[in-house]
Amino acid sequence: MKNKLSVVLATYNEAKNITACLKSVVQLADEIIVVDGSSTDKTRELAKKSGAKVFKTTNKPIFHINKQLAIDKAGGDWILQLDADERITPELAQEIKITIEQPGKTVAFYLKRKNLFLGKFLTKGGQYPDPVIRLFKKGRAYLPCKSVHEQMEVKGKISTLDQPMLHLTNPTLKDYFVRFGRYTDLEADKIKQGELTAGFFSYLLFKPLVWFGLTFIRHKGFVDGWRGFLFSLFSSLRFPTAYLKAKKSRTSGVCYIFIVLYTLAAISVSLNRFWQYDVFYYDFGIFDQAIWQVSRFQWPIIDHIKSGQTIMFADHFSPSIFLLSLLYWLTDKQEVILVAQSIIVGLSLVVAFKLARQLLKNQLAAFSLVVAFAGYVGLQNAIIFDFHPQTLTVLPIMLIFWAAINQKWRLYWLSSFLLLGLKESFGLTLAGLGIWLFFYPNVKQNKKRGLMTIFLGLAWVGLMTKVLIPYFNHGAYNYQPIIPDSLKTALISFVMPDLKLKAIIFSLLTFGCLPLFYLPLWPAILQNWIQRFVLNDAQTRWNLGLHYNASLTPIFFMAALLMFRFISKKKKKLITPLAVFIILTVLILHRFILHGPLGLVYHPEFYRHTQRQDFMNDFIKQIPSCRLLMTQNNIAPRFTHQPLILLKTNYQQFEPDCIVIDMRAGQNPNNFFPMNQDGVGRLLSDLQEEGAYKKINQEENRFIFVKKQP
Repeated sequence: MKNKLSVVLATYNEAKNITACLKSVVQLADEIIVVDGSSTDKTRELAKKSGAKVFKTTNKPIFHINKQLAIDKAGGDWILQLDADERITPELAQEIKITIEQPGKTVAFYLKRKNLFLGKFLTKGGQYPDPVIRLFKKGRAYLPCKSVHEQMEVKGKISTLDQPMLHLTNPTLKDYFVRFGRYTDLEADKIKQGELTAGFFSYLLFKPLVWFGLTFIRHKGFVDGWRGFLFSLFSSLRFPTAYLKAKKSRTSGVCYIFIVLYTLAAISVSLNRFWQYDVFYYDFGIFDQAIWQVSRFQWPIIDHIKSGQTIMFADHFSPSIFLLSLLYWLTDKQEVILVAQSIIVGLSLVVAFKLARQLLKNQLAAFSLVVAFAGYVGLQNAIIFDFHPQTLTVLPIMLIFWAAINQKWRLYWLSSFLLLGLKESFGLTLAGLGIWLFFYPNVKQNKKRGLMTIFLGLAWVGLMTKVLIPYFNHGAYNYQPIIPDSLKTALISFVMPDLKLKAIIFSLLTFGCLPLFYLPLWPAILQNWIQRFVLNDAQTRWNLGLHYNASLTPIFFMAALLMFRFISKKKKKLITPLAVFIILTVLILHRFILHGPLGLVYHPEFYRHTQRQDFMNDFIKQIPSCRLLMTQNNIAPRFTHQPLILLKTNYQQFEPDCIVIDMRAGQNPNNFFPMNQDGVGRLLSDLQEEGAYKKINQEENRFIFVKKQP
């Protein structure tokens, strides 16, 4: 005897979906049951026209209650439970017909779903196959009706059908945000009622970052391009949105969501640049190699362009970065330190906002300073340019400010030593902060602690550059300052060429020019500019590029914050216009003048470029495991967890087992640093003429050489 199939739905205002949904099952179903939650459109009328039995009820907060009502009213031997935005394909309908006649011992089946998002079905990010239990024997499955995300509970064996159904869930952003609002409202209610434990950092930072990491990185949501990014981003934001709805904190909520968005954008751009082979051994590789080795309880040996194979402390003294070694107890993926760097910047923004709220009554002013902090192009360039200890300074510097103002002196000194441990020259930064503390009012013993901080910072610089680093580097310090021959020369070199002056002007403009008027932090700012503009002739340090402006960001922020506080006491009416000016200035600088690099996050072509790197990924897979690998600057970051050196003309001295060279035309010149493409070409000719190595791959312009066995 033929088994009967009941198709059941619960609906509310689904007039645009119901006809097409029921049309996809009309030839399959023996009966169609629709329980409607008092729709205000024509859902019930259209369902009746399509042959459904329609029952009207109230629209329950937990929609699964109405779904279970529909299940209870079904009279078939088997039940197919659908949502109105789902469609059964002809192939799936045929499979269902065959399955319910010969189910074996199975009482319920998972149906795979292809989820539509902004006009395209997602293939990754946990969105396919996205199995859900929808086909089951009557009386053997039910919905607990406790959560919008719950699965069927089944009494018996469960199997999976092969053919997928279509889930037209989010054809437009409007549709997505309607559902988003409904789900976050329910989550917020559970938080308010105590059914969910929602901690501040858990819901505002940890959960969204973990969710984004799972969907976009682990489950490869990036394969779906900009749609994959947006889906991962929006779905991760449900946690802070629900939390802030529960706490009814609108202004703070906007700021915290902004910080989460910013952090996710930083992670996305950093990771995609890594996957695009646009991250280099200098500087990512030397630090990652050192961090990895320390995680394995080995000395941090790097390949330095001046000192050769040497301990990292012969270059810079940066032991604080070894705290990140703990991450390599959890994973061996090099990308993890890029993610950690972005999260550290995000945490510094949280500290900055909390401090701004504490010192300012005007919430818009506090938010504007966070926008300036995040929008400062000098910081954005630091985030996306590889990994560097200078970028990490934003958190300890913000903690120093917060601890000093709140008189948390243990945290103050701990943060001070963390800052010193990021690079020897940050002793000068700390000395500048000590000068600020010396003059900061209303805190007892500030002058004494300020003097101690100044002494500690200056003593640290002297000890590191004159004793410790030379000890590891054969008596030398590689970064001796270039002293101008006169005061006039120093003053001219401070602003010329105009690249330096532009960096100064754009930096001050980002923070509404307020740091210009807060004198106690001038020493902390000027020491950075003097080191870069006067005492150094490297042009790469003169603008807002690379990582050299990162440590200035929290100092600019604090100077602007304290000026805001001063103005609020004297001219309170100026605060809101000034806050608006800062926000607009940041937006204009970011979008139209300086073209902030985190803007890449919303460019589809940026993600398509990542997808076009498959040829490089295939090339990397061909490289065999070897005792010592020699390769170029952009390939080396993939091999920092094994013995490694960069390309060298005197390669015979090192006897590498494998040599890998990519000679495609049109590459970034930095790919060949510290050599150039012509020099690498001559190295390639020497390798081919010498005959000590054989090429093992078949490509014309890319070469994998292995040493011939004697």
